[in-house]
Amino acid sequence: MTGLNQFLAEIAGSGQIAGVSLAMLRAGRKDAEHYFGIRGAHDRAVVDAATVFEAASLTKAAEEEQRHAEHDSNVRKVEDARSQVSDSWLDAIS
Repeated sequence: MTGLNQFLAEIAGSGQIAGVSLAMLRAGRKDAEHYFGIRGAHDRAVVDAATVFEAASLTKAAEEEQRHAEHDSNVRKVEDARSQVSDSWLDAIS
């Protein structure tokens, strides 16, 4: 990640972009976060984890989507297990 860090720091420092927030996801979980530059022309605060860019802030949405997918998967597992228990119970009393 060192080359990418250097590249983004140079771009953010050159004035070509106000700032950037980058998160790396592995297996749907946040693995690393990097922040460069300032929030914008009218907000000179440094970019940090709380920065939400007007153009796009996709990591927060991607993490939320992953949480929903995990929840849905867990619900399906519980429903499958419940169904198997019900089927076994019906077989036992038949």
